[in-house]
Formats: sequence, structure tokens, C-alpha cells
Amino acid sequence: MESNPVGWVFFCTARKKRIGFRRWLRIALACPTTAYRAFLVALIQTLSRSPLVHVCIGDGSVVLDPNLLGNRYWAAIPFAMKYPRLAWCFEIRLPYPLDLEGADTAPKAAWPSLLRWLTRGHTEADDCVTTTADALRAAGEPVPQSVVTPQDLFDWLRSRGHHLIDMDDS
Repeated sequence: MESNPVGWVFFCTARKKRIGFRRWLRIALACPTTAYRAFLVALIQTLSRSPLVHVCIGDGSVVLDPNLLGNRYWAAIPFAMKYPRLAWCFEIRLPYPLDLEGADTAPKAAWPSLLRWLTRGHTEADDCVTTTADALRAAGEPVPQSVVTPQDLFDWLRSRGHHLIDMDDS
């Protein structure tokens, strides 16, 4: 008997301690991209009132990491061992295999995601949550359009009874 394909949805947290404005300004002057990402992480954390700030999806051999610099691919084992602030993972039995190939690797704009959050999913965006939700939908998991933050997706997957794994080794 053949078993259903398995997908893995990974959740990352923000830093436990927020950086101050002076340090952020120094980072901004030295590396604007890093400062922009730090600002967006703080914005996500503040608006969603959650420590969960990023989500990735994998199929056991490869992990798709949708981020501001574009979609990146990782081999599954190095990802699970080295990805920063990886905290939780859901194991999901799917009706169809995940198709993670062909994801656009161009950099992404963050502001459509903010608009999508404000409209509770009624506008288009290309971010970690929409990329993960779209991949799950294509594999037969009916993620609602109203899932707009990593915390929303986490709560929805938990409510569906998927197996949750604590990956935080601190």
C-alpha cells in the first residue's frame, strides 16, 4: 500500500531580544538590506503579535525558503541543522506531492504583504506565507485565503491536527 506524500512546513522566530534604534541605525548605514529585513521582522512581529516571523516549506529532500532576496532552495538536512531561529515544523500528509520547482528567484517587495495583511487576504502578494500556502493548496491542502501571517498558518495547521515538531534546541 502506498502512503501519502509528506510535506514539511517550518516556522522561524525573531530574535529573543530586539535591537535598539541606535544599533539599527548603525546597521542601516553599514548594510541597508540587513536593516530593511530587521525592520520588516519587527513590523511582522508587532502587527501579528507573534514571535513567528517566517515560514518555509519542504518535501523531505529540498526546502523552499521564500524571502525578500527571492526564493532560495536548501537541501533538507543542512536546512534543518543550520537555518537561523528555526523553532517549529509541521509534518503534513498530503493528497498529492509538493511541487517546489520553478519558484521565482527574483527579489520581492514587502509592501504588497502589508496590504494583504490589512485586507485579510483580499489582495495579491508574493511572500513566505503566500508561497507556502500556494504550494500546500496545489498539493491538496485547502489553506484559506485569510491566512496572511506565519502565526495564522501555524494556528490553521495546528487546528487541522497536523503533527507538530519542536525544533528549538535552546
